[in-house]
Amino acid sequence: MGWWKFDGDANDVSGNGKNGSLNNFLGNPWSNGLLDDALSFNGFDDYLSIPGSETTGSAFDLTNAVSVTAWAKPSAVAVGGEWILAGKASYTFSTNYALTMAAIANGTTSAYFYGGYSGTGQGFCGLNGPGGVNTWHFVGGSRGSSGSNTQLHCQLDGQQGAVVNQRTLSSNNDPVKIGVGYSLGNPTYFPGSLDDLILYNKTLDSAGLCNAYLASCYSTDPSFGIDCDASCVGD
Repeated sequence: MGWWKFDGDANDVSGNGKNGSLNNFLGNPWSNGLLDDALSFNGFDDYLSIPGSETTGSAFDLTNAVSVTAWAKPSAVAVGGEWILAGKASYTFSTNYALTMAAIANGTTSAYFYGGYSGTGQGFCGLNGPGGVNTWHFVGGSRGSSGSNTQLHCQLDGQQGAVVNQRTLSSNNDPVKIGVGYSLGNPTYFPGSLDDLILYNKTLDSAGLCNAYLASCYSTDPSFGIDCDASCVGD
């Protein structure tokens, strides 16, 4: 549905014309990425928005199947929560979908995919893995139905996760934003770089997320020395 390579611009290369709009970026925001260029965020006030995504019933207003994948390199440790890398979410990110991550002070990284909310709380799938700041990570997540159950899947550098989730993915008029989310009503901005972010209007199960990770990982610039973990398997 949308594919932003960040190769010197924020254009959508999926063919769907969902070009991004840069907000509050100063100077040249482009840096060396894993797959050519990457978009660098200052962690203070800059972010990317997708015009038209705030309309209820738009192509981004998904209520069942959705998947998000990206490469992310945080430049600082998260304080008091996670950064939303991409999502269509309110300040509680409880009504629709969001892909998040956090670099932790002990040199580990967490990644979560949120997809739905009910009176019992948020539905999410989460993983922790090695590596922290200034390290590239592949993160991904998805939501979709399997029989009478709804499943959430998550992916972090080849690690797989899946949980059963009965919570509702509700239509809303929140815009899709990249690089910013909200915590208790206050914006939290991602510090670091993003590369090759893809938003799908379909479900990538664990096998699909694994395939997306491997296909992208083996295409990265060899000079970065990314160790592609080919052991990830679908559930």
